[in-house]
Amino acid sequence: MKRNEIGKVKLREFDKSLSRAHKINSKIFGSKFDKFEFVVCNSLQEFMKKSKSVSEKFTAIAYKDEKIFIKSRDIILKEGRFKKKEIPGLITHEINHMYWYHFKKTWSPYWLCEGLASYAGHNFRSTKVRLKELARIYNISGILDFRYISKHFRNGHEPRYHIWADFTRYLIRIYGLRKVVKVCMQNTKTGYSRTFEGTFGMTEKELYKRYLDGIR
Repeated sequence: MKRNEIGKVKLREFDKSLSRAHKINSKIFGSKFDKFEFVVCNSLQEFMKKSKSVSEKFTAIAYKDEKIFIKSRDIILKEGRFKKKEIPGLITHEINHMYWYHFKKTWSPYWLCEGLASYAGHNFRSTKVRLKELARIYNISGILDFRYISKHFRNGHEPRYHIWADFTRYLIRIYGLRKVVKVCMQNTKTGYSRTFEGTFGMTEKELYKRYLDGIR
């Protein structure tokens, strides 16, 4: 079998997951965007080379330059970090990033970018007990600030992704998805801050403190 034929076979592994991801994300953003390339990598070396600068060895899927790179299902399952049932959620998460950047042209605020993607993909779901444990172990009061997380959480997802995901779900649960997406789509710092406070009735810092008080 030729290499391009192998690629087509591998791509079919994810057809249903891609369709589901588009359905979820087009509903969130109110528009469909599919002008991108989905690339299945057949080895870790191929994945790292193509997704260079946006992924680590433990990463299963990455978005770069309107291309989504994913390890083959066999590789993902062999590495053991994710179960088969979790793969569709990983794809939905990464395609959410693609939609986000297409419409917004910036990754800021990073916590909300990852939080919305985690909401879409049902990733990083934590119990109240686990969230309280994270709050006890780590200083998470400054975790929405990019400079703070760059200094304190260079590697791994603990605890930032879990907190970002849960805080985003908290906002959606209280204010509704449409209002949260409205805030997400403000692509300037001033516009974001003004829209956040106008939509939620308090600043990002104030609302995050209220959220933290509820999990501690």
